[in-house]
Amino acid sequence: MNLVRIILILFGVVLLAGIAWWERQRRLRPNHHEREALEGIGMEIRAGGDSFLDFSGLDGITATSGPALEMSPGIVREDTPPSSSPSPVVEEKLVVINLVAPVDRPYSGPDLLTALQDAALVYGDMSIFHHRYKGHRRPVFSMANMVEPGTFNPPAMDDFLTPGLTFFMRLPGQVKGPQALDRLLKSAQHLAAELGGNLCDQRRRPLDKPAIAKLRDEVAKHQQRLDSALQR
Repeated sequence: MNLVRIILILFGVVLLAGIAWWERQRRLRPNHHEREALEGIGMEIRAGGDSFLDFSGLDGITATSGPALEMSPGIVREDTPPSSSPSPVVEEKLVVINLVAPVDRPYSGPDLLTALQDAALVYGDMSIFHHRYKGHRRPVFSMANMVEPGTFNPPAMDDFLTPGLTFFMRLPGQVKGPQALDRLLKSAQHLAAELGGNLCDQRRRPLDKPAIAKLRDEVAKHQQRLDSALQR
């Protein structure tokens, strides 16, 4: 009887250890819903062999809540469910800005995490980074890895390299469009100054002063249409 009891105890210990190991591995990988959400933005294959996120022709992206991750020191995790607010009466507008690293100097994980400390971006849903306004559930904008599947894994950032970052936001949101764009540009420009590289639009054309002025005008007109629709 004692032998049987010992065998059962040992079997239980091995089983629990196996479950704990599997759960840890599952947490360190994007889950099925996370992969679907980021794959939904489309892919663009470049000559270099990397698959880059492509937002061309996309009207919006829906965030899904991802599993909890063990965070490295200095990184804040925000797990909040997606907003359940009703759809706006004006068509959605997707704003995308890319930050492309110098050709010979891709962004490393440690450098990126250091720069993010002051960029008002926190790790959360879909295993990417977000900027939220006063605790609202829906982010003002988000930042993904430019290379598919677009996610980050903070516990493994020591070995992380990427040729660029993709900022995106959906309008209308929790903040009026022009103010939301200001916040996005401020964070993107901060990271560009800290890490180097060039800001580009969603087609990876240079985001120079005329391009920024055009983008501001588009967002302002979208906000005007929204304000007019809500007053009806």
